[in-house]
Formats: sequence, C-alpha cells, structure tokens
Amino acid sequence: MTENHESPAGNQPPQYGSNPSGGQPQYQGGDAGNGHGPLQNQGGDLAAPKAVNTAARLIYISAAISLISLIISPFVLMGTDEYKSLQDQGQGGYAWGILAVGAVFSLILIVLQVLSARAATRGKNWGRIVLLILAILSLLGLGGAFQDAPGIIGAIGTILLIIGTIMLWVGESGRWFKELKQRRNPMNR
Repeated sequence: MTENHESPAGNQPPQYGSNPSGGQPQYQGGDAGNGHGPLQNQGGDLAAPKAVNTAARLIYISAAISLISLIISPFVLMGTDEYKSLQDQGQGGYAWGILAVGAVFSLILIVLQVLSARAATRGKNWGRIVLLILAILSLLGLGGAFQDAPGIIGAIGTILLIIGTIMLWVGESGRWFKELKQRRNPMNR
C-alpha cells in the first residue's frame, strides 16, 4: 500500500459530497447512472460526510464531559449538607451506595453513547436511533442540572449530545443515511 504524503488527508476515503477534482461528486464505480453522486470508500460503501464526523466528535466530547462530571460527583457529594446530615445519622454508606449504582449506570450510558456514535459514522442507522433515545432521555433530566458543578458540566455534555444527534438526522447527514439505506435495499427506491 502506498502512502500519499502530498495531501494532509493521506489515504483517507473521500467525504460524501466532496470531489477532489472539483465540480459535482462522482461515483467511483457501481451503478452510478449518470455518474453523479456521493463518493465511495475503498470498500464500496459511501464515505461519511463531514457533518456525520463532526456530529460524532461532539458526541465523543459529550461522553468525555459526562465522564468528568461522574468523576467529580463524589467530591461534590461530600461537601453537601445532605451528605453531612446522613453522616451524622450514620447513613453515609447509603449515599455512597446510591452514588455507586448511579456511577455504574452512567458508565454504561457513556459506553453506549460512544459505541453508537462510532456505529453512526460507519453508516449504521441503529447508532442514530440509540443516540436519539439517549438525547431525549438526557433532555428529560436537564431541568434540575444547573444546581451544582457536576450538574452544570453534565448539562453542557447533554447539550452537545443533543446537537450532535440532531446533526445526524438533518441535512447532509440525513441524505447520507437515506442513500445508504437505498443502496442496501434497492427495493426502497
């Protein structure tokens, strides 16, 4: 395999809707019909458009922010009056138990978020659907998020998740997923 040192993109597959030679994008084979349309990567699949990759980056940043929020949550908990009151009553372990269960649940959601974003960049529609569900569930919890530092940080992550998820459904991204669906099932045309 030869390397392309002249282009900063190297051997990256062309982006959906782009054409390195300018003008209308061209198919690199297949049933191109009039020869116009999105470019294919080396495997014959349509390469993800820039909007899909940008959305995935926002979702990855959202997951990282959620992880940071999860890490600082115990420190915030220890400084609350409610925790001090539970400690005084000998029930501090109860708060830590709830925090541990929440942390495990949050880690599962973070991993699911990252895996779904990765699947979406590879053209898997289930990734978009899972992210949509996660974004809606996150939106429901956004109301009380501005009460403390982890909540504010988590709210920023939620907003990025929602923006990234919307980006996967509209415009160039939506057209790309539709084109992939049509290519996988020609009967849908």
